[in-house]
Amino acid sequence: MRLSIPFRRPIRLSNKLTFRGNFITSAVINHENPLETSQKETQTKRQIDMEARMRRGLPTKRPIHGVKHIIAVASGKGGVGKSTLAINLALAIASFRHRVGILDADIFGPSIPRLLNLKAEPQTNEKGELIPLVNYGVKAMSMGFIISEDSPVVWRGLMGSF
Repeated sequence: MRLSIPFRRPIRLSNKLTFRGNFITSAVINHENPLETSQKETQTKRQIDMEARMRRGLPTKRPIHGVKHIIAVASGKGGVGKSTLAINLALAIASFRHRVGILDADIFGPSIPRLLNLKAEPQTNEKGELIPLVNYGVKAMSMGFIISEDSPVVWRGLMGSF
């Protein structure tokens, strides 16, 4: 990266900068170590952070009652067909007479109710748990069942800002 700053008169600068006509042109600016800490010190801090993370360990995998396998469909980009792919996978697996459920965790635009042609509101059991709606042999739960398609949702905290 070259940095050019216009000046009207020559000014004495550090050895890294040179004067050319009405401009001062710098050498390549490198920001790899802006605080000028030693590389050993930085590596030691990184190693300590990594060791602390390793001591905490990975999150423990807790089983979900009645669920044998989980298939996650995800992408960092919107509009690529995640919901369509998830529904097609669920329908294909259900066609082999397996019990299938789908959880629509899309907080920005739940589309599973539309894709499965489900419009009802889920009921609750005696424990207060939501009972998933079923169509085409696929049990489904989505935020789209709880809110209407036109209503805005206000999320609290960092949930909607990742």
